[in-house]
Amino acid sequence: MNDLQKLAQHREALLLAEVAAWLHDDFKHTDQHIQRYIAGAPMPSGRQNVDDLIPSRSVSLLGQSIPFSDVRKRRRRDFVTDYLQRCHYTAHIEKQDGDGDQEYPAYVCSAFGFECDASQIPGGLTADLRSKISWPVLGQTPFTNEQRAQLYKEIIELFSRVGGDTRRPTNEITLWEWSHTVAALYKSALVGALLGFRPQMDDLRWRLLSIRFDGFTFFADGHRLPDLLARQELLHNALDKVRELLEIEYPLGTEIYRDENGSIFVVPGCEKRNCALDVLALSDDKQSLRAKIQESISCIVEGEIVPELSIDEDPWWGQDPARRGNDELPPVSKHLAPVRNNQDPQWIGQQWNTNGERCSVCEMRPQGPSQKAKKRNVCDVCERRRADRSKEWAQGNLDKTIWTNEVADANGRLALIAGQFDITHWLKGTLIQSLTVATPSGSTNETKTKNASFARIRRIWETTRMFWQNWPSSDTIHQTGNRLQIIPADAEHLDLGYYHVYDLILTRGVKLSVVWDEANKRFITAENLEYLSKPEQLGEDTKSWLEQRKGQQFTLEEPTGYGSANKVWGEIEIQDVAEIPNSAYTPAIPILAEPRTFMALVPADKALAVVDAIKTKYEREMGKVRNRLPLHLGIVYAHRRTPLRAVLDAGRRMLQQSSEPAGWKVTSVVCKHADNGDELPPRFKADAAGQFKQWYEISLERNGDALTWYVPAVMGDGTTEDRWYPYVYLNSDTEPSDRQRYFEAPNPWTQEHKWLVHAGELKEEDIIYFAPATLDIQWLDAAGRRFEIAYDDTGKRLNNLTKPYVLDDLENLDRIWETLFNHLSKNQIYAIRDSIETKR
Repeated sequence: MNDLQKLAQHREALLLAEVAAWLHDDFKHTDQHIQRYIAGAPMPSGRQNVDDLIPSRSVSLLGQSIPFSDVRKRRRRDFVTDYLQRCHYTAHIEKQDGDGDQEYPAYVCSAFGFECDASQIPGGLTADLRSKISWPVLGQTPFTNEQRAQLYKEIIELFSRVGGDTRRPTNEITLWEWSHTVAALYKSALVGALLGFRPQMDDLRWRLLSIRFDGFTFFADGHRLPDLLARQELLHNALDKVRELLEIEYPLGTEIYRDENGSIFVVPGCEKRNCALDVLALSDDKQSLRAKIQESISCIVEGEIVPELSIDEDPWWGQDPARRGNDELPPVSKHLAPVRNNQDPQWIGQQWNTNGERCSVCEMRPQGPSQKAKKRNVCDVCERRRADRSKEWAQGNLDKTIWTNEVADANGRLALIAGQFDITHWLKGTLIQSLTVATPSGSTNETKTKNASFARIRRIWETTRMFWQNWPSSDTIHQTGNRLQIIPADAEHLDLGYYHVYDLILTRGVKLSVVWDEANKRFITAENLEYLSKPEQLGEDTKSWLEQRKGQQFTLEEPTGYGSANKVWGEIEIQDVAEIPNSAYTPAIPILAEPRTFMALVPADKALAVVDAIKTKYEREMGKVRNRLPLHLGIVYAHRRTPLRAVLDAGRRMLQQSSEPAGWKVTSVVCKHADNGDELPPRFKADAAGQFKQWYEISLERNGDALTWYVPAVMGDGTTEDRWYPYVYLNSDTEPSDRQRYFEAPNPWTQEHKWLVHAGELKEEDIIYFAPATLDIQWLDAAGRRFEIAYDDTGKRLNNLTKPYVLDDLENLDRIWETLFNHLSKNQIYAIRDSIETKR
């Protein structure tokens, strides 16, 4: 039996052990635990554990059969339970003694010190633990993948509401993130034992295995949004397939990170003779696991990507077993380096068994062979993907949009919002050491900085990922009216492409984008109808205009792709026009929402409002660390007919922004308190009774740029002083002994140790390291304008040193525009613009 077969044979035992690790600290999800550690918490009633609900069954590994409950609670002394104990401590580097006991109601904090009402720990924890997890499925034999998935969903929903620790500031890691990290390490340790590496518990090691590619380039190659969204879904499905392969089919490891460019797994860190690196090359049915991983992706993306596999050269052990401080962190950041997409030359050669032009989308296969695909200059594969996405939209997703023409505003323009957090030094663990677990004790500098534990690094990217997942669109972009359906005469006999997009020529120079809904024999409008109603277009309501012309013939054109003219399909007669009920949609399309990167298409006239909402969210949730966590935003404005590739390429270029984290001078520091009648900026009103009940207003200046940093001074309860998060690196080698709260820690930008001072103890004339958030803007009046987006080593635009702007300049830009709009005509504004551009 080879090693892959061995993993498959022990699948059930490994998955059961994994669930036991998920639940090994389930007592932290009880009312008794909260009452024990949170002052003022109500007394619990009833049973405070789930032992009576867990069916009797055993985990059988390497000749041992141990009751599931004993594994979960580590009640025995054998390698199976000892390994879980070691994994508990390996992940638990962050278990440091803080000085912030909470009072009821208690909070779970974000990685950057943000607490709000939504992060309060709810009541009734024990009742939920007992009733909202399907405990009986643990007793079913065999224990199936579906049962694991069911428990996974239930546990993550509950455990994400509770902290792994109740004390501040170590309350930032949720019970789920903590438990999942332990389980990932534990399952890999047991896999190593099955593969012949069974060391003492203190000698356990792990590695990271990454499957990476350039996902953005792959899906951004689509000419149209259906192409892009279809390719994006393919990558998501491919990574799901790899996850199923490595977590379940051959349970070698656990996925602990994913973004648009691939996944990272924890795998055994055995010596190379038996480690996961060798398992990747082992044969099973004449196919290695490496080949299986590549095939899992290739079968989904149909050969267009060969992923790059990388595994840590040296294993790591997390927390030093001897507690000597010799901790070894997983090198996550090394696995996130950019890679280029590779293709299999042999596979490409197999596609070209006939002559023909290259597909304009994938550029790997010949166009066709079907005539419908050839008409659109694409291959059958890309045409099918496009049609499938369009069909899915037409048959059930009309409350959303996948068409750029529908995103465009009433002036026919749209905007791409691109954003990126610079979390490089957070993932390396350096900046985690700029946070404390206890108040610095003045001149003695006896402070404890946070350890960069596995779970804490994961919490960093979970926090930034959730920031983008909840991007503020509904508050700034409102729904449109219903779409129209256009019923053509003789619809049953029209030879139209299933769910193809066509242009209906209404008048000279006015086109209406429509999608042929084959199932209902109708055209669905895919256009901003308000734009068509403008005086320079139809000059009246689109529905009314069409109704007045029932029975008339209209030319129907078929787009063939960018760079070539539309082909005339023929003429149709409009028989009927009506609104489609419940087809109103929000004209915004999220493209990326990953830990580091965000992209979305929005109407051009809403772009600044969206950016302002993102800025407000950033200042609220990251305000305490924004000096060390820069956010870089970009807006690419374009006409609705601008090639999508050009718009996305411009957005990708804007993601290369950076900011110089040094040399900002403090010009004033003011402490304000709501109880003293101080006025809080309206955008922070959601936290007026919480973290912004008291705040610092710190004014900074550098090279003519100025900004005001609003630093929340208290935690979510509105009373507890934040002594742990808002610290600032001083640009000075002199110990700041005239301050009370300061300490020394590595500065990632200077590669030296520097003094950090609490933001509330900054003084005028201090020079501090501050990495400002930035905003760049580009109007693509021509597709080639995107090549002007390039930055020098200081982060400034080449040939345009006024860009990017400091994000705080957004308010100034708004005020300038309001002044111009309220006092000048459109022609006068254009004249000023031309004069400025000429002078520049």
